[in-house]
Formats: sequence, structure tokens, C-alpha cells
Amino acid sequence: MGPLCVCLFRSLPRSPAPPSRRRTREGKKAHFFPPPLDLETPPPKKNPFFHNNAGRAYVHFNQDGVSSPKDAVTVSEAVGFGMLAAVLAGPKYDFDAFLKMYESFSNARSGMMGWEIVERGGVLKFNDDLNANGNDSATDGDMDAAVALILAGERFSDPTYTAKGRAVGVRLQQWTLNPESGLPNLGDWVARSPGVAQDRGYGPKFFYYVSRPSDFSQAAMFSILEKGGAGDPLKWRRAREQGLTALETLLNESPLPPDFAVWDPAAKRIVRPQSGVTLLEKYTDSDFSWNACRVPWRLAARLVEDPSDQRARALAQRLASFYQSRTKLNAGYRLPTLEPLVDFEAVAFSAPAWALLKALGDPKASQYEADVRRLRSYGGLAKSYYGDSTLLLAGLQLSKPFWRK
Repeated sequence: MGPLCVCLFRSLPRSPAPPSRRRTREGKKAHFFPPPLDLETPPPKKNPFFHNNAGRAYVHFNQDGVSSPKDAVTVSEAVGFGMLAAVLAGPKYDFDAFLKMYESFSNARSGMMGWEIVERGGVLKFNDDLNANGNDSATDGDMDAAVALILAGERFSDPTYTAKGRAVGVRLQQWTLNPESGLPNLGDWVARSPGVAQDRGYGPKFFYYVSRPSDFSQAAMFSILEKGGAGDPLKWRRAREQGLTALETLLNESPLPPDFAVWDPAAKRIVRPQSGVTLLEKYTDSDFSWNACRVPWRLAARLVEDPSDQRARALAQRLASFYQSRTKLNAGYRLPTLEPLVDFEAVAFSAPAWALLKALGDPKASQYEADVRRLRSYGGLAKSYYGDSTLLLAGLQLSKPFWRK
């Protein structure tokens, strides 16, 4: 089988580039499995997830209309993914198109991007069905966007990107870093002190202490923002160390982390939510499911960004022991029993496992590479925007040398 690849950028409709840039761009492709990146061979087909609206690029996550509402087209997480992919492998004008989308839907409250965008009557707008403003943020999308901007300033030698990345970093610290736990909150809609009621009627205090392992395990991102001058470096350093401590605490109780976790202010430690209770999304919020599946990928990025981080490496090895024991990786596990939540597999789970084992130099990575190739040949749930984006970014982060700077 030839290299498994996806064309991210040729699928975006735009005005023709100047001849010199068109030659540079011709044949851009990004391998999922590094090394190396082959930037010369033309890609076999367009990527169906990437769209362009009036020069604003976005990743379409809902083309089959399964998610509600059916006219939802993208979320800030997807735009953040696009910005990272563009800065790691795309030309500058593709990055600019994603940045234009991000800035077009940055809200007036915090300057963060509103979480979900819908297309109604041919017009992109905030999904105001969610709440009165329709523009509440989700921290992970803004975190990826800030890091992408810092990297863009370096890659494209343009201080404008650096300044914008630093500004997003400052806003992230102001609106989403919990001053008690040091961990990222869920978004700008969460109360910024424990005695203030939430914007969305969840009651006082509770969501002030909620975080996601897939957010606080982003040690590489915290480090890049710290080194890039995106706000107070001590706050990013604390977020990195507190995130690793929180992940270690959760792994002491179960081989896998849950989708959500709650800071206990009295005990000053992170805890897994009560099993079977819907915290924010569904009854699997306390299990290893579609949020926590990203944790191995985020840890793998840290091992590439700073191979000397022994805390991250130790946690990665603990997670790896679970994947080493599997002959089949189901798309979710109940915690702490490890009973499979479903009977099917998905790229969104297998790709992060591959990335983690690859970063550790574990030969078991080849099994998960084979699993991903097999799953992507099926289509359906096994092949989706979410899984493909994770796979692409993991491959790029493992192989692009300037990611190590």
C-alpha cells in the first residue's frame, strides 16, 4: 500500500495564486505517517472536510447532518485544527484563510472564537440556538489557534502573527485558566470566581472547577505559549505542571483518563466525576470516550516538543501499557472497569494510540498504523473529520522539525 495521505489545502476554492506561489504550492501533501513529508508528489484527491466561504477557510464537521442542528458546519475546535495543519504543512495564504475564519467569529465578550457556527440562508453565523449570545467559547480551539499563530510568526517570519498569538494567549489566561487549580476551564462562559452563577443556568460554582484531561494534558501547547511570550510565562508553566499532576492522579485510579474531571478545592486534587452521570455532554462524561481519546496524541506532541520531559514520558509509558495489551481498540471504555462502551473501532481512538507509541519508539505502533489504514478504508464512523484531523496533526507534529524548536 502506498503512503496514506490526505490533501488538506488543494480543496479550498480560492482565486489563483501568483505563478511563483502556485509552483510552490503545487503538489503539497501531508503524510499521516512520518517520516518523511513528501511535498512533491501530487495528492490523489481533494479532502472533503475543507471548505472556503468568502476567503474564510474552515473544516466542515457535519457534512452528513448527523450532528444537531443539521445546518452546523464547523466548531472552534475544527478551525483550530485547520490553523495547526496549515502552519505545519500549508502555504501562508491557506493559514491566512483559516485565521480570517477564526477572527470573523471571535466574540465580543472575550475575543475567543464562538464554539459552533451554522450556515443559514447561505450565511455563516453563530449558533444562537445554544444560548442567548450563541458565541460561548471552547478552550481547546482557542489554545490550538494561539499556538498556531506563535508557530506562524516563526515559520513565515512575520511578527504580526506572533503578536496575535500573544494576544490570544493573554485572553486565554484571563478567561480560561482557573486561578485555584491552574488548569484550563471549559470556556469563557464559565464563571471566573467560585461564588458567581454561570451564564447558562448550571448553578453557582460547579463548572468553575470542571476541566478536561484532553485540555490539561497539552503540555507541549503550554510550553510553546510560555516560550512565545503569550501572557504570563509562570501561568503557562503552572498549567503544564498542574496538568501533568492531574493526569498522574487520574491514572493512579484507572489506566485511562476520563472525558471530564473536577477539581476538588478542599482536597486540592483532581477527581473523576461520578460514573453514569451526565456532567456536560452525556452519561459517558466520566469514562474514556470521544474527548479523552485525544490525550495520548497530546502527550506524544510533548515528547516531540521536549524529549527531556521525564514526567510526560513516564505518563506516556503508563498509557502505552494499556495500548500494548490490546489486540482490538474499542471506541471508548467505561472507567474504572475498562468495559468497552461500544463494539466498534474508530480512527479517533487508534490514531492517538499510534502517535503515542510512535513517539516512544514502541514497535507496537505498527499494529495501530495498520488499524488506522484498515479503518480509513471502511468509511462511516470509522472515518470522520475528527479522526482524520487527529491523525493528520499527530503525523505532522511527529515529523515537522521546527515543531521541536
